[in-house]
Amino acid sequence: EAHRFRNEETDDYKLLHQVTRSHSGNKTVLLTATPFNNAPKDIFSLVKLFQIPGRSTIRSVDNLSFRFRNLIDRYVKLRRDIRKNNVDSFELHQETIAIASEQRRLIENVVIRRSRLDLKNITRYRDDLKKQKIEFPEVIGPNLIDYNLGELNDLYLETLSKLVDGYTAARYQPTKYGIDSEEFKKYFGEDMDERGLMIGQLNLANHMKRLLVMRFESSKFAFQNTLKKIITTNQIIEKWWNEFDGVPIMKKGALPDPDDYTEEDGEISVDFDTDIEKLKKSKGLIVIPKDMFKYKDEFERDLCSDTKLLTEIYDEWFGTDKYKDIDPKLDAIDLEIKKLLTDNPNRKIVIFSSYADTVNYLFDKLKDNPRIIKYTSADPNNLRKTIKANFDAA
Repeated sequence: EAHRFRNEETDDYKLLHQVTRSHSGNKTVLLTATPFNNAPKDIFSLVKLFQIPGRSTIRSVDNLSFRFRNLIDRYVKLRRDIRKNNVDSFELHQETIAIASEQRRLIENVVIRRSRLDLKNITRYRDDLKKQKIEFPEVIGPNLIDYNLGELNDLYLETLSKLVDGYTAARYQPTKYGIDSEEFKKYFGEDMDERGLMIGQLNLANHMKRLLVMRFESSKFAFQNTLKKIITTNQIIEKWWNEFDGVPIMKKGALPDPDDYTEEDGEISVDFDTDIEKLKKSKGLIVIPKDMFKYKDEFERDLCSDTKLLTEIYDEWFGTDKYKDIDPKLDAIDLEIKKLLTDNPNRKIVIFSSYADTVNYLFDKLKDNPRIIKYTSADPNNLRKTIKANFDAA
C-alpha cells in the first residue's frame, strides 16, 4: 500500500524500485482496493516506480514532477486550512473534488479499473459474465421509517438547542483559553507541540459536540450513558482546577479523581502523587498550570457552565420517572419487527447499531422474543457460531 512508502529512502521502496526497473523481463502490477484514496505524494511515489518523472511516457502528462508538485502543494495547503479551520464547507468540497479529479486524470492511463460498474457497463465484460452465469445482486437502499416524538417533541427540540448553542466543550479544549507558546515549551520541553495539541483539542471538542447529538439520536440509553460520563469528567476537571491549580490532559484512559484519594482527615493520600507519576510515564499525562492560562476566568466559567447545562439536561430526561417508559423510536422499531414477522414468521431480521450500549438496550427491551440474540465485541466469541449458523448467506 502507498502509505508504506512515504519515505522513498526506505529499503522496501528501494527493493521494489529495483524490481520494477530491472531488465530481466519482470512484469509488476500493484494492486489496491482504493486506487484514488491516497494523498498525491503517495500516488507520485507509486508512479515513480514505473516512470521517469521528467520523461513521462504517459500520453496525457508531459512532466510528472511539475504536475504532481502542484497537486501536492494544493493538497498540503488544504490540509493546513482544515487544521486551522480556515476554509468553509463549500470551498472544502470544491477543492477536494478538484484535487481528486486532477489526480485521477494523471493516473487513469496507468490504472486498470475493474469495479462492479465497469463489469456491468463494458460490453465484453458484461457478456463474459452472462456466459458464466454470474450476476451481481441488486442492492436496494434503506427505507426511512418516520415516527412521532409525541410528548417528547418539545423536550427533544429544547435539548438540541441547548447542546448546539450552550455547550462549549471547554473541558476538551483548554488550550483554546490562551496558552503562551514560549512558556508552554519552557515548562514541558521543546518536544511538546502546543500548536498540534491545540488543533487536536479543537477537533476533539467538535467531535464531542457531534457525539452527544449522535448518541442522542441512537437511543435514550446511549445518551444517558454519555451524559453521565461527561458530567463526571467535568466534575473531576473542576476538582483539579480548584484543588491542584491545573488542568490534566491525557490521550487515553480515565483521569484520576482526587476524591478517590481523599483520606478521613481530608488530606490527599501519597498514593495520588505516585499514580500521577505513573500516568505521566505510561499514558502521557500532562497538567497545564492554572497560571499559564491567559483567560483562566473564561475557562472556569465555561467549564462550570457546561457541567451545569449537562446536569440540567440529564435531570430533565432521567431525573424523574416522567419519561422513563416513553421511547417512540423503540416503539417504532418494535412495530416494524411485528409487521415483518406478520408477513413472514420465519423472516430473519438484523438490527445494526454504531453503539454497543444501544444494542444492549434494545436486547433488554425486546428479549421476550425467544428467537432474539445480540452480539457486541464484549460478548463471548462462541456466539459467532450461532450467528454464522443462522445468518451466513453462503
